[in-house]
Order: sequence, then C-alpha cells, then structure tokens
Amino acid sequence: RNTSSLNPTYRQWIMTASTYNLLLEPDEHQWVGIKRLEEHKHYIIGDDMGVGKTLQAMAITAKYKLKTLVICPAIAKNNWKKEFSKALAYKHTTLVDKFDSRADIVITNYERLDKFSEAFEWAEYVIFDEAQYLKTVDSGRSSLAQWYISEKDDLQYLALLTGTPIKNRVHEFYPLLRLVSMHTDAQFMKTYKNIRSFQTQFCLMETKKIRTKRRTIFKPVVKGTKNLDLLAPIIKRKLIRRDKSVLKLKEPRSIYFSVGEFADGALKAAWEEFSESRMSGAGSTAKRQSAIAKAPLTAEYVVDLVNGGHGPVVVFSDHVDSAKIISESCTKKGLRSGVIGG
Repeated sequence: RNTSSLNPTYRQWIMTASTYNLLLEPDEHQWVGIKRLEEHKHYIIGDDMGVGKTLQAMAITAKYKLKTLVICPAIAKNNWKKEFSKALAYKHTTLVDKFDSRADIVITNYERLDKFSEAFEWAEYVIFDEAQYLKTVDSGRSSLAQWYISEKDDLQYLALLTGTPIKNRVHEFYPLLRLVSMHTDAQFMKTYKNIRSFQTQFCLMETKKIRTKRRTIFKPVVKGTKNLDLLAPIIKRKLIRRDKSVLKLKEPRSIYFSVGEFADGALKAAWEEFSESRMSGAGSTAKRQSAIAKAPLTAEYVVDLVNGGHGPVVVFSDHVDSAKIISESCTKKGLRSGVIGG
C-alpha cells in the first residue's frame, strides 16, 4: 500500500501493523482507539454504532495473544466469533457459551455471567460489549461484573464498548467509570466510593413524594447535571468517543447475515423449506412458517437493541402472526410493545 500521502503518525502505525497479528487493517480513527486502549489498559471505547469498536478491542487480543473473555448481548455472540476468525492472523480456539482453560477466546452473554466465574479467573483480557447493559449500579449483572473485576487484580486489559455511554442522567455512567478505575485509579475509587458520592458531586437531585395507602415515601430523583468542569477531565482520561463523521463512507454500514448460518430445530426446518420454495417459485405457506420460526430470534434482537439504548425500534413484517409473536415476546421481557396491522 502507498502510504506517502498519509498522516505521518498514521503511516507509522500502518507500517507496524504486522506486529498486531491482524488480517484486517484498522482505519486511522481505529488506530487512535487502539493506542488509547494500549496506553490506559482499562478503558471505555464509546464510539458511535458502526464506527468500528470491535476491531479496536480485538487488536489487543491479537497483538499480545491474550486469553480473552467477551461478554456481549446474546444476539452478538456468533458475530464476535466470526469477527475474531476474520481478524486474527494466527491459529486460535474460540468457544461460545463454554469454558475450557485451553481455549484462546471465550464468548458468552450477560445473562450467563453467573456461570462464568472460572472464565474471569482465567482471562487476561475482558471485553464488555454494549457495556451500557451495566449502567444500573444495583442490578444483578452490574453487581456481578463489579465483583468479578474487583477480584481480578492481575487483569491486564479491560475494554468497555458502548455507543451510548451517557444519555440524560450522568449517574448511569458511574458503574462504567468505576469498572475501569478499580485497578488503575486509586484516587477516583477513594473519592467516589459509591453511587451516592458520585451523585452528590455531579447530579442535581430532587426529592419526590410518593403516597401509598399505608405511608408516604420520599425518594431522591436525579433532575440534572452539575460540576461538568470537574467531570469532563475524568471522562477524558477514561473514554474516547467518535461519531460517524470519522468514517470515509457516506452511507451507514449495514450488516447482513443468513438465518441458515445458526438455525436449528424448527427454525432450521422452516429455513430449508423456505429456501426450496424460493427456488421453485412457490411457497407462500413456507414463507409464513419461516417468518413465524424467525420471530423469537427477531424479538431477542429487538430486546438487545432496546436494552442497549438503541430504541425505540420499529419492526416491519410481511406476516401478522410473526409480528404478534415478536410483540408478545418483547412484552414478556418488560418492553412496551404493540402491533399495527392491516
């Protein structure tokens, strides 16, 4: 590749790319993120969706050949495995939802955190994808993640990937700041020992009166943010965030995958029938059955998107039955959902 016209720093990174054992070449903005993660070791990559957080995180695994544990939404597990196989320039073993100390990479989802204590002990590098899943400080998954990392004082690298690290309430960012500070920033841990001390410093609070049949409850509620001049340098040390303007592509990237790649059971049968009917030109019934069989998978993806802060979500379906299944599945998971037909 002709690198003479590139930024000198970027050109130097390109020339040394082989030392990272990568089959893919990171873009300039990705190199910046990789270098920040290398420097800080425990760090938040808060780039926008589609900017390329995955490759930035994988570059650390590749360069140092670290035993890597990836925690991600259930829908993303197979994609992570596929991305590792495309990116790493050396032979490696990747396990999904299984643990073996002889593996190089282990991938699982947030709902299975409690079953992977051995994997945390084994890991040299932990990646939390869609780390906003940990934003509720007293939730089971957040508490478990905090405990695992606090007990892992020999963890070499920790990467939190999130496209939506801060929305309106800055206190939701505290669990992520705490995770990357546990073994790297004693001053932060001393100053902000818990969520209350963080809220006192950076949140405008209001007491909300809640009347019940038996008593009146006074609940503290976050109404805004304060002391941003103090918060900004803390975030700057622990987070890098870029939006899609850093991409050379004008259009947002789309991800396409075949249902047949990971289908099993009823879904696999419906997919095969649909594929055959599509080739023969017949099969509206097969299409309907395929849509119904895919509906739970679609619902799982929608739930992951909303829990990851990427809602509201609109789902279009050619079949009202599959739309109803998706809506009902989302409702069971605690989302507000409805179907528009006709």
